[in-house]
Parts: sequence; structure tokens; C-alpha cells
Amino acid sequence: MEFVEVASADQLGNEEKCAVEVGGKRVVLARVEGKLYALGAICTHERANLDEGTLMGHELYCPLHFSCFDVRTGEAMGPPADKSTKVYAVKVEDGKVLVSSDPVDPDELEEVEVGDAAPPVQAATATAADGDRQERTPVATAAAPADTAQDNGAPVDRAADEQPSVEQPAEKQSAADAAAPPPREVADGTGETGKPPPPTPQFAPAGPVTVFARVITRIEELEWLDNAAQQLGAGLRPIREGERTGKVFELLHGRLTGHALHPAMSDLPLGLWVGQVALDAVGEHGAAGKLGALGIASGVGAAVTGTADWTVSDGGDRRVGLLHGIGQLAAMTIQGGSLVARVKGRQGPAKVLAGVGLGVSVAFAYLGGHLVLGRGVMVDHTAWNVEPRRWTQAIVVTDLSSGDFKAVDVEGRSVLVSRSEDTVSAIDNICSHAGGPLNTGKVEDGVVTCPWHGSQFCLKDGSVRRGPAQHPQPLLETREHAGWIEVRARR
Repeated sequence: MEFVEVASADQLGNEEKCAVEVGGKRVVLARVEGKLYALGAICTHERANLDEGTLMGHELYCPLHFSCFDVRTGEAMGPPADKSTKVYAVKVEDGKVLVSSDPVDPDELEEVEVGDAAPPVQAATATAADGDRQERTPVATAAAPADTAQDNGAPVDRAADEQPSVEQPAEKQSAADAAAPPPREVADGTGETGKPPPPTPQFAPAGPVTVFARVITRIEELEWLDNAAQQLGAGLRPIREGERTGKVFELLHGRLTGHALHPAMSDLPLGLWVGQVALDAVGEHGAAGKLGALGIASGVGAAVTGTADWTVSDGGDRRVGLLHGIGQLAAMTIQGGSLVARVKGRQGPAKVLAGVGLGVSVAFAYLGGHLVLGRGVMVDHTAWNVEPRRWTQAIVVTDLSSGDFKAVDVEGRSVLVSRSEDTVSAIDNICSHAGGPLNTGKVEDGVVTCPWHGSQFCLKDGSVRRGPAQHPQPLLETREHAGWIEVRARR
């Protein structure tokens, strides 16, 4: 394996990145927690430069549509991208960073020894040299992002996801450190501290893969559907963007009803067509024809609501959703043929077409069920979060100024804490619509906009201000105690 020198080992500070050129390819070199990572700099969604995006821990966000990639493996962690970017082997020799000239398989990487003088490295990661942080400049092969990355048109604080340090070695504590708030503890309502709850148990390994699961996986990987999806999406985008108030699409998404409208609408044509086949079986052809016509009419409503939901889907979900819609459109067409045959008095062909149309609808309805139950499309993504029942320290009071907002980890749950004048609020940081990170979105007038699909929530109470989200963000109680902002579940 050939390696190319791209930078000096001390060129990047923690959570810094730059673009380098390796064999004519643009590569992102990033340093996180003292280790160096290299991955392809071109987003797999619409080919934006990832080095111009935002680095938060091990997550690198695309500046164009906020696709998220793990810098350690190149894996696509968030939509709209659903394909991993390539990773490159990294090693450090004589204070110089070397990157492999060709991509490598993350699963086949092995630790590489580079000698006693050099820090220990791994083929995919290399520990950079320690030392005081200095002013550094990116490699000249590509323009480096500014120290504060631009996210959705607004500056993004790199410390948005960082939490205050709660433990430091004694030899590294300064006088200022000694005055810092005590380590994070969990307190009950009386102010007494106790041990945090035990960690979540590990789940048992998954069972054998079913035939249906294999079929779904194949469908999710059908790249030929991408072109059709892109063309349809481009045609629908002006309609969605032209509806400035968003009220029409909020109605179609089901915000007024409290949950997605399409699943309920899609039950109508299916049930009516089942009734049509049953009536045909007992010779009630006239009544069967009426149910078939009603099924077609209700199918139009299901198609409209389903299309609205499809416009805010991504990746594999979008491919499966498109095939689901094509199948249901085919079923409606067959049912239309059955209705025409009935009008002409040809009951035999009408009965056959009605049965075939029902079968096609049921088969492709399975894909719709998979999107909801298997992929969590248009469900509340905050429903399974476990809220802390006792007062739990979230962030040091002095780390949250007025008008500021930050994401913090509270017992494994990402919480968005914000301060407006003298009021501190805390809501779930994971968007209830599709799980997007709210802390990377814009905040204006106390309303945060999700960077993925544009859902808007009030920071003070978590209420939905604009869809496609239908469910509010869970709101936590807050208080200031012993130099910390503490949160707990509402009672």
C-alpha cells in the first residue's frame, strides 16, 4: 500500500479538519480526540465538499443538505445520503501525516506499527502528536473552512455538542479547575444525590433474516429508482416551496389530527376493495361496483397524502416509498378497468380485475407498512426516549449565556438546552419527525428549525410551529442548582 504525505502531525487541533489532495482525489483529514481520520471529501448525496461542512465529534455534516458521516468509518449516519463515503488509511511518521493513495475497507484495517519514535497508529486512525495547540493553516491543495463553519446560513458553534468536563487527572487541575462545579451527579427531588441508574442492558442478537427482509433490502438498494425519484422530487419541489404558509402540506401530513394522515387514508380503498370482492363472491355485482368506485375515489386521497409524506423522505425510504406508490397506482388502474367492465356489463372480467387489483394493492401495501413499522417513517422519533426521573446535571450554568442553545447528553439522551433572558428551557434534541439533530439548525425568535426537513419547534414548550412534524418535542423541567443546570422529566 502506497502512502502520500499530506500534512504535519501538529497541523490540526481537536475537532479541526482540512482538505488534502491524494492522488488527484479530494480527501478530508480530520482530528478528533487526538486521532487522525481520512475520508472522501465528496458527499455521496449531491457531491458537495464535506470539508466545508461542520465537524461535531466523530460526525461530519455536509454543508448542502446536512447529510451526516462517521469520520471513523465513512458510514452515512443521517439522510439524505444513504451511501457511505470512502475511507483512507492514515499513519504518522517523523511528525508527518501520511494517507494511503487508495481507499481501504474499514472492516479489514489492522494496527500498523511505525516505530518507537512515532505514536501508535491504526490503519484507519493515527494518534497525532500531543502538545500545545498552535495557529495552523490547512494544506494548500484545497481551501480550508473557516474556524466557525457555516450551517444553513448561520454560524455553528463547534462546542454545541460539547459537555463540560467532569473529571480531570489531579496533576492537570489548576486553581481555576478546583473552583469548577463538582462532578456530575444525579439528585432526587429532595436534593439528595444518588447513583445514576444502571446502564441500558444489551439486546440479544437478531434472529434469522426472513425472505421478506431480504426482498425489502434489495428494494432499498435499487439504484435505478434514484433517477425516477430525483425527477419526481424536482417536479414536486416547486409545489412544496410555493406553498409559503405550509398549511396545506401540514394538513396532508396530519398535523391537525396529531399523527400521519396517510396510513388512515390508505385503509379506506383497501377495505372497500375487499368488500367489492366479497360482494362479487355472493353475486351482488351492483353493490360491488359501487364499493369499487368508492375505493378508487378514496385511493386518490391516499395518493395525495402519501405523496406529501414522500416529499420529506430520503435515501432508501424514498426508493421504497416510490415503488409503494407505483404499485398502488397500478392497483387503482386495474380497479378502474374493473369498473369500466362493469359499466359494459361484463361481470366476469370485472370480477377477475377486481381480485387482481386487490392482490396488487395488498402486496404493495406491505411496503408501506415496512416504511412505518420497519423504518419509522412519519412516526414520533422521541417516543422511546427514557426521561430522567430525578434531577440530573446537564450543563454548567456559566456555559449557557442568554440567547444561546446547546445539545448535551443526559443519561444517554440528547437534550437541547436554551436560555432566553432569565428562562432556561430543555427539549429533546432529536426531531420528532425523522430524528434530525435540532442543535445544528437555525434559531430565530425562540423557534428552532430542523436542518433535515424544516420542521419548526418552540424552544420554550416544544410545540410544533411548522411541519412536516406532527408531534411536539418532549419538554423537560429545568432548575439551577449548585452551579449546574439540571433537568428531569415533567411530572
